[in-house]
Amino acid sequence: MTQTGVTMTVEEIPKGWRKEKIKEFAKVITGNTPPTSALDSYNGSYLWVTPTDINEKKDINNTNRKLTEKGINLARRLPPETLLITCIASIGKNAILKKEGSCNQQINAILPSEKYNTDFLYYWFENNKKLMLLLAGQTAVPIINKNTFENLSVVLPSLKEQKKISDILLTVEASIDTTSETIQSCANLKRGLRQLLFTKGLPGKHKKFKKTELGEIPESWKIESLVNVSTILLCNVDKKSHSDEKSVKLCNYIDVYKNRYITNKLDFMKATATDNEIVKFGIKIGDVLITKDSETPNDIAVSSVVIEHIDNLVCGYHLALIRPKSDKLDSLFLMNLFSNKLIKNTIARKANGLTRFSLGQKTIQEIPILVPPLDEQKKIAQILTDLDERVQSEKTKKQQLIKLKLSLMQKLLSGEIRVRV
Repeated sequence: MTQTGVTMTVEEIPKGWRKEKIKEFAKVITGNTPPTSALDSYNGSYLWVTPTDINEKKDINNTNRKLTEKGINLARRLPPETLLITCIASIGKNAILKKEGSCNQQINAILPSEKYNTDFLYYWFENNKKLMLLLAGQTAVPIINKNTFENLSVVLPSLKEQKKISDILLTVEASIDTTSETIQSCANLKRGLRQLLFTKGLPGKHKKFKKTELGEIPESWKIESLVNVSTILLCNVDKKSHSDEKSVKLCNYIDVYKNRYITNKLDFMKATATDNEIVKFGIKIGDVLITKDSETPNDIAVSSVVIEHIDNLVCGYHLALIRPKSDKLDSLFLMNLFSNKLIKNTIARKANGLTRFSLGQKTIQEIPILVPPLDEQKKIAQILTDLDERVQSEKTKKQQLIKLKLSLMQKLLSGEIRVRV
């Protein structure tokens, strides 16, 4: 029985491992907050960690707020390689302080010691977040007091085995970080390329440019109202089901808001629609869907494109269905065009509302659209689509690595898989 009254399962300890309370192998310090009235305690150079500074990254090299020499002494000075664990409210968030600093009172700090490997202990806490939540109990503000925390038992292998286990997990962690950086680099590259391609066209293709309401563009490009190059429908099929209507799959606002590409992989909700609604608002390959209503103008005209045939799929409420005229406008080009900064700003200014914003039929029809020659549209769209596919591939890889990390943590930290030392 723990000190919080939570009954814990006694696990078999692997051969050569030992169970010790935290206070038996480490020193614990609870952080502190210097008085906010003491202005000379803040805006210094020392890191001051609060729970908001602890995110997906294992290591903390920077913080939102910093303390002066006076402030860090009031908050309690911590050396590099201190392990930080949140024990109030957001229970179980963990990180390693990589520079001298301090933390606030929501965090318990385990000071570095020759008795354990800091990285191993970090992963142990990552793998035992459910235990931490149980210790915190079901109170309005979950809390693990210092005494309970210090008496928490940790199962430890030898230092050499701790180091070998943490090295394996650190290798996987490094691959996750590298993949995240690749995703971000591709996203940054796409933003830059999109801006360049929608103002200068394909590299080296254009020498003459003209000024327009959408900025400087190649002289051979046109600007057309959206209605001149597409068919536009404002959809009004709701989420309700009626016995006198036919069953359909419904593409909703959130499907468009969260996905650039509409495919069969999405989990569409089931609803009903009339025969007329199915004919009128049935979705086809090449349709571009945009959000026409939102709580903020910047979320107006978020776009996606249908790239697969999906049986019985109907466009839902709060969306506009745009069907480009195939001889004038490429669907993938148009979907990307809605992310162009100048066009987004133009649409945001046209959105009506105070607390909720909306685009009407006439406003959507009059949206100015860049119209390069069709073959150039397709080439521009392909460049951007290739980057999207690279990002998606890297995101899939990242998810696989995260699953691998979680599996390895469970098996290595429990001794189910032993490492040679």
